[in-house]
Amino acid sequence: MEKSREDSLLEARLSDALRMAEQKNRRAFLGFFDEREAALARAFLRRSRCENFLLWGGHEEAERVMLGVFPDYQEPEASSFPLAALTVSYRKEDVLTHRDFLGALLACGVERASLGDILVGEGRAVLFAREEIAPFLAEQVEKIGRVGVRLALGAQEPYPAAHRYEDFSAVVASPRLDCVVAAAAGLSREKAAALVSSGLVVLNYKEETSSSAQVEEGAKLSIRGKGKFVVDRLGPLTKKGRLCISGRKYFSAAGPEGEEGKGEGQHMLSLNDITNVSFRKAGFSGYRPEDVDDFIDRVKESVEELMKKSLAQQKELEQAQEEKRQLQKKLEILAEKIEDYRSEEDEIKNALVSAQKLGDASVREARHKAEIIVKDANLKAEHIVASAEDRISDQKRQLEELKKQVSDFRSKLLDMYRQHLTLIDALPTAKKEAAPAEAQPPVLQERPEPEPAPAPSFALEQAPFAEKAAPDPDYVQEPTLEFQAGVSNFDDF
Repeated sequence: MEKSREDSLLEARLSDALRMAEQKNRRAFLGFFDEREAALARAFLRRSRCENFLLWGGHEEAERVMLGVFPDYQEPEASSFPLAALTVSYRKEDVLTHRDFLGALLACGVERASLGDILVGEGRAVLFAREEIAPFLAEQVEKIGRVGVRLALGAQEPYPAAHRYEDFSAVVASPRLDCVVAAAAGLSREKAAALVSSGLVVLNYKEETSSSAQVEEGAKLSIRGKGKFVVDRLGPLTKKGRLCISGRKYFSAAGPEGEEGKGEGQHMLSLNDITNVSFRKAGFSGYRPEDVDDFIDRVKESVEELMKKSLAQQKELEQAQEEKRQLQKKLEILAEKIEDYRSEEDEIKNALVSAQKLGDASVREARHKAEIIVKDANLKAEHIVASAEDRISDQKRQLEELKKQVSDFRSKLLDMYRQHLTLIDALPTAKKEAAPAEAQPPVLQERPEPEPAPAPSFALEQAPFAEKAAPDPDYVQEPTLEFQAGVSNFDDF
């Protein structure tokens, strides 16, 4: 069976209370809950493996209770619940019902979820409400219906009884739901099965449409139009194998609705009173006029009272329906807000996860890029070093080659000059006609050491005398001192 919107909203509130107790170590209180909501809350918390909770309504037999969810370090205690008891005092002659109290309290603008049990007695009633609205009720409520009342904070035990019961017992074929409903409501099994299939039977606060559902001891039945029942005992079996059952039917402790008459102790006329009325005879002329007039007056008063009650109940019904519509709107708004909050929570979680993933990816990418940059730098450095070493090797090799070329050039040049000297020495010399006066030997002047000449190109080696005219065979030129000094400088190169 699909969950209703109200059940989903209730589970959301229970989840919030459980989260507050487990994660924030704070007590959480919800309610008041009716018996069905209390059963749902109990089942939900047990499914959530939460045992540190308490349902309390101000007294042991409370039907409307508050839920308290406590952190693990704190023991659940009834004294910690934020509820208060109020005592309503009125005249014993006035008869008020649970419906009268509830209608007057709701007319003050109080929500039903803020009110607990209302225990109605003779001249006194005790009601339970949330602690924060109790002072407001004590100040604002002065009348219940048309009866003046006085509210005071606190209540003394014993409290008025919440219900009175009427025992019933029967023999049924089996503990099937249709059999038990037939026995409790005094119906045939076919009619009981029709009620069940129509969704008019609630078993243990849950609508049950299966006639074959099994009923256990302690089960609570609510039959639309027939009342509320508790199955106290199943068994024993008779000799014919049929099952004996016994239980109780709930009745309001205040009894059926109605008011006592005023002054003479007369009560409001019922249908049976009107049907079975009898008048005293007045001789042969018929009924006594005073009896008839008295009866007419009573009927008139009863009808007027019923009309007033009907109008008041109609107004209360309209107010209740209007409040119901407003509550439904509020529930829808709250449900929408809860869904929005949940969606926003999911979006925030997703955003945080995405940001974390993005951050991790950015860190990984930055590290990867750093590794690549370092590796590239190392490779470039190695390449630069290798290139430098190669260039140094090339320069050294070129230097060696240049040195070798210079050495070869010098050797070739020296050889060439030696050949030229040899050729010059081999040339014939002319005879001298007269010996000149003995000349003084020329004085050799020191010349500065010439700078090393650049390496001559290879063209010097080719035909050094190609462009010059052939020497005169009769002309012999002695080598000059400058030439000799220049030749000697090649040894130092």
